[in-house]
Amino acid sequence: MKPDQQQIVSCSSRVPVIRRARNFYIYDMKGNRYLDLYRDNGNCLFGHRPAGSIKALKIILEKGLGARLPSVYNLRLKNELAAFFPEYNSFSVFPSLAEALDFFSIRFGKKINRNDIYNPFYSKNNPGSGISWWRPYSEKNIHSEIILPVFSAGFGDASVLVCQKKKGQDSVPIFSSPVILQSLRSALSLYKQTLVPEWIHELQNKRTDLFYQDGIYLCFQKNRAHYRAVFDHFLGQGVLLSPFNSSPSILPFDVSENEIKKLTQLLEKGGTI
Repeated sequence: MKPDQQQIVSCSSRVPVIRRARNFYIYDMKGNRYLDLYRDNGNCLFGHRPAGSIKALKIILEKGLGARLPSVYNLRLKNELAAFFPEYNSFSVFPSLAEALDFFSIRFGKKINRNDIYNPFYSKNNPGSGISWWRPYSEKNIHSEIILPVFSAGFGDASVLVCQKKKGQDSVPIFSSPVILQSLRSALSLYKQTLVPEWIHELQNKRTDLFYQDGIYLCFQKNRAHYRAVFDHFLGQGVLLSPFNSSPSILPFDVSENEIKKLTQLLEKGGTI
């Protein structure tokens, strides 16, 4: 049963308190290390503290450009997005999904909620609202009238990037901190230069009963009642899955051979959990 047809299961209370994070690993207060397959639902897609992003943000902060005010970074990000998404003509960064949904509700003249956004992994039908999530490296993305790309350089921000095909729709006065805008630019740059490693392609040929794989994404496909047991089992083996059955777990780009072997075995033996 697909997660959009059933109650969402949350395992967030089971996530350990984290002391620090680096690359694709997180460390709890006892020093235990976990391979992070959640990565803040893709907001830390390229790992924690990705190369180059800290330096770029340090330059911005040293210039005192932390406030949500118009800046040169608005135009820089817009130009880069226009080159990357040539079908789209308008780009906005909303402070939160709630504010983006309010904007959509006004634009379409009806209430738009989170469930109206097409989820390429779990939704069966095309988006009636014309709005869909867009995931880097996914083969299931569709270029609807409006897309919400899920990526940033990972700084715990709730901002939502909105790309629209219709011209003139980015005229709403939305101010974003250059810190957030630069994090999006860094993520876009990393996406252009980062290839999916061969071991992930090879993993797609292996059988797992728990998940179906779309590139770097692992999507839970069993009954929701089973998810907490699966989450706990992986966590006990040092692997943090997405705390939610409705969000994909994300395979890492850089990991040791031993971790690849362990993860492969966990996935192959998933049906016995």
